[in-house]
Amino acid sequence: MQDRIVWLPFALKLCIIEMLGSKCEPSLFNGCKIHVLQNGIGPTRFQILRRTAITHGGVITSSPSTDVEILVAEEGHAGELKLREAYESCSANVTAVSTRWITDCINQSRLLDTLPYQIPGFDSQNPERKQPVPSERAGVPGHTEPPAKRPRAGADRAAPLEPPPCLREQLDAPRP
Repeated sequence: MQDRIVWLPFALKLCIIEMLGSKCEPSLFNGCKIHVLQNGIGPTRFQILRRTAITHGGVITSSPSTDVEILVAEEGHAGELKLREAYESCSANVTAVSTRWITDCINQSRLLDTLPYQIPGFDSQNPERKQPVPSERAGVPGHTEPPAKRPRAGADRAAPLEPPPCLREQLDAPRP
């Protein structure tokens, strides 16, 4: 009998991952302070991502803050402004990753490096981080130039020197 590829809606896949998640380490995201940005994510998927992270030891914040270590967002231009605002509200060492990072960690039952999941232009080594360029309306508070265009896929980008603090110990720990 030939193997068949089964196509399921993403929310259903996340539900299955969540149910199978009991096989994962309950402390997979142990103590990681995570903020899931809803922009571009449907409400069901948003709730499942948050619940999955909490189930596996993550600490979910209700809003971006300096405590956040991992900022999870959907990649795409539609939510880039909201992502930029959230990113600027977080600490200088925050890592912005795509939603796939959470689901892939659960699927593989281990904590994965964030580097392949980082959203281009939103890494802690970005030299333009928290340095808005004044616009022509320089006297008007809150007005800055729009963010620079994102690099094209495959373009070189600076890699962070270290993983976020909440992941450092778990990534260095020996695997069974």
